[in-house]
Amino acid sequence: MLTFSLSLSLFNKQYNNSGILNDGTNKMKCTFKKSFMLNQEIKSGCVVKLTDVVFSNDLAEVREFSFVDASESPEFKTPHGGNKEKTVPGQQQKDIVNSRRSQPIASLNPYQPAWTIKAKLVVKGQTRTYRNAKGEGKVLTIELVDSEGTAIQATLWREAVEKYENVLEVGKLYYISKGSLRPANRAYSTVNNDYEMSLDGKSEIFEASEEEQMESSAKKIFEKAFEFVQIGDLVKRVNSKRATCDVCAVVKQVGDLSAVKRKSDNSEIQKRDLTLCDESSNTVHLTLWNTLAIEQGEKLKQMTNAVIIVRAVRVTEYEGVSLGTLGKSEMQIFSLEECANAQSSDGEIPEKAIKTAKWFSENGEGTVFKTAAEGAGLSIQQKGTARAPLEHVTLCDFQPDEVPSASEKPKMCIIQRASVLSIRDGTMWYCAAPEEGNNAKVVEENGAWYCEKNQKTYATCKRRYIMGAKIADKSGHCWLTLFNDDGEKLFGHTADEMFDFSENDNDRFERIKKEALFKAFTFKLKSKSEEYDGQTRRKVLTMHVCEIDFASECRSLLSKMGVEQ
Repeated sequence: MLTFSLSLSLFNKQYNNSGILNDGTNKMKCTFKKSFMLNQEIKSGCVVKLTDVVFSNDLAEVREFSFVDASESPEFKTPHGGNKEKTVPGQQQKDIVNSRRSQPIASLNPYQPAWTIKAKLVVKGQTRTYRNAKGEGKVLTIELVDSEGTAIQATLWREAVEKYENVLEVGKLYYISKGSLRPANRAYSTVNNDYEMSLDGKSEIFEASEEEQMESSAKKIFEKAFEFVQIGDLVKRVNSKRATCDVCAVVKQVGDLSAVKRKSDNSEIQKRDLTLCDESSNTVHLTLWNTLAIEQGEKLKQMTNAVIIVRAVRVTEYEGVSLGTLGKSEMQIFSLEECANAQSSDGEIPEKAIKTAKWFSENGEGTVFKTAAEGAGLSIQQKGTARAPLEHVTLCDFQPDEVPSASEKPKMCIIQRASVLSIRDGTMWYCAAPEEGNNAKVVEENGAWYCEKNQKTYATCKRRYIMGAKIADKSGHCWLTLFNDDGEKLFGHTADEMFDFSENDNDRFERIKKEALFKAFTFKLKSKSEEYDGQTRRKVLTMHVCEIDFASECRSLLSKMGVEQ
């Protein structure tokens, strides 16, 4: 039998089998068996002890109870002058839910009419607003893990967000019921589960008791929640359906805080780049965004070779392989000293962090690292991916002789080393709007500059590079289009500066152009078909140009030759 020890005050008895329970803090409607109303003297203001009660939304169904003498409980004060036991609002509901039989997350399916799970909140995303045909609302995404290590993603909608947004805490154990299950959308889900949970205003979420919180140590559940991927294996996640993962690594370098403007609304967001390494002897760049970049990034700036655990980071194809945080990403930071003094059994620091710190202390300082993109299979077709990672090829392989068809999909690759042979004669730039974030072309009209995109007129303009150039490697050559950032790397000057040289110091202008020739770079190229003058032809564009990392190239060549490093 379920025992409920909290004393409550029954007042305002009605003429049927219902009443109102009041603990001095909160009120709740209740119903009694009709036999209670006939056989027992229930009066307004009496004190009762509930021994069997079922809570449903805002209604309590009293099945068993007994009377309590208020004089025997001097600390209990009723609203009518009696005594009240000090209690947490809503604690009675929690006690009832804690006593319910919960089931594993793995057993859930969309066809169950009712269920209750007990799980730890491991990830809490940021509340977002949305607008659809039904109006505007809020949505919050969380991740839960039970004692068996099974994770599931849950989404709170509208009333559920308002009700539980400020209550839910990462690391706490909760009972959750009255939700619905649906097939998981792998494009947005970051956990390995066939289903995802949806919670609305009727759903119930109650915090587990203190005893249960203590029993579920951080290591017992939290560590099982992670899906760690070594840096050397990140290439397998590029362009896959499971493009997110968890990473435990040592921070080798912390960049400065910078701001980036969104194209959608021209607002600024903060970012910070980290360089990570791990036991795979690989490094990778991790970009922190917003709060993580500001708060956690500043903390890392003050530390040396800290160990971090980052949950739910996105794997991207930028410069081969890179990582970026999401709105729901969580980060833990540990110093090497903390990990060295920690015990795996105490659960305060995850065992993975302890092992990573031990590896770095023993071997990390003397390890010769390579980037995750290098020697990790980027040149090999990856099975099971939506698209093969970028290949390191020669220009001859990238530029076949046949003319592409109009339906041919764009092709991208990396040319590891190529030199600029010549720059096409003619204009190397165009005139753009001077305001930040607007690179649209402007035309001169009556001494001013008019932008057709936003229909604004400006007193001045800025110039941005767009030019044709011929590059070559050991296999052949091709013409391609270079854009503004690439032109600045090539010349070492902005387009405005080069324009000024061409107008006022032509000798210097020609000298800078000449010095730019035969410089070698690593090119990320994109090849696509286009219609021109009624004919289909191949057009090559630069996606990214960077300086050659000779040390990385040497390690890559040695790896291909089978030479141990």
